[in-house]
Amino acid sequence: MSDLANFVAATIRDKVVAEMQIELESLRSELREERERGKLVCITGPLGQPIYASAQFDTGYYDHSPELWKVEFTPPPPPPPAGTSRIRNPPSRPHRHQRQEEEESALPQSANDASLRSERFSGPSLPSSSSSLRQPSTIRTAKCALKDMKNMEIRIGGVCKARFDNGGTVEAFVNDISNNYDEGSKSGKVSIWFGGSSGIWLNISLMGIERDRYAALRDYDLSDPLAALEQFWEPTAAVTFQEVSFLISSINGAMERFGISIEPPPAPSSMISS
Repeated sequence: MSDLANFVAATIRDKVVAEMQIELESLRSELREERERGKLVCITGPLGQPIYASAQFDTGYYDHSPELWKVEFTPPPPPPPAGTSRIRNPPSRPHRHQRQEEEESALPQSANDASLRSERFSGPSLPSSSSSLRQPSTIRTAKCALKDMKNMEIRIGGVCKARFDNGGTVEAFVNDISNNYDEGSKSGKVSIWFGGSSGIWLNISLMGIERDRYAALRDYDLSDPLAALEQFWEPTAAVTFQEVSFLISSINGAMERFGISIEPPPAPSSMISS
């Protein structure tokens, strides 16, 4: 009887230790995810929802101007083929106490079942720490219409850095029609400048616009971008977000926090000599 009691005690101890290890790894994973979310650059609706585009701040680079840090947005993944579905959330894990009740009811009844202990209480295999943390596509993105942009926000790590009603200068520009219009998707790029304390350039694409209509925007007064674009084009037209560039002076705190030098790397010697 004492052997059985010792065996049961050892089984319970192993179960508790394995369970604590799973809980600890879960907390570590949540901490890593929180840190990764802190590096996200997002284009969102009011108060951070919905998310229209996102990218990791530290995947950016110095633009052609050493005063700008550019972050490019990755398009969301295409929809799954017809008849299939994309898994959006992992299966929910039972609550700790629920798992404890289920596992205790399955305790081996004799020493002959000892070989089952390590398999039963080893816990489920945990995903790699990088499997979901470095994939911006895991962020749910929503479609944005031109009329939705009046409530649009640019955020770093959840902190709003710019929006259209922030009181600063907001202007739009259309230049270089040949390079900024795409015949295949019938889309044209528009650059929006958020001045004042923001110091941000945001490049968007107007979807479904004909080339001659887009070219006419170059001579249009875009000092009030949203009103002008809605009047000039369709308020329900889709908008996609291409990239955002920040003045280094306005985000040097974030760069230092993420371990990015606020000084651009020196130009290659070949460029200097030329």
